[in-house]
Amino acid sequence: MNDREILTATLRWHTAHTTRMEATTASNRFKTDEKRRTGFGGADSELSARVTAAKRIELAALRNLARVCDKVRGNQKQVDDASEVFDVEVKLLTC
Repeated sequence: MNDREILTATLRWHTAHTTRMEATTASNRFKTDEKRRTGFGGADSELSARVTAAKRIELAALRNLARVCDKVRGNQKQVDDASEVFDVEVKLLTC
């Protein structure tokens, strides 16, 4: 397991996630505009199909990333010294 595999899996997931978010935004924008025009919110089947396809790709990339992380976690079980494990500070961003 090398860093390149982890980076590749992470970038694939990020790209798929970004694509899904763009498709979802377009679908939501269409629904909002449709509600503003007609008073009823409706979904365009083409946009919905695009969101569904993007979700499938994102979930496949996420499963691949989980597989890679599981391999890394398996390698970390062999670490005897706790000082060899790095703590990473995580910052959560609120929207």
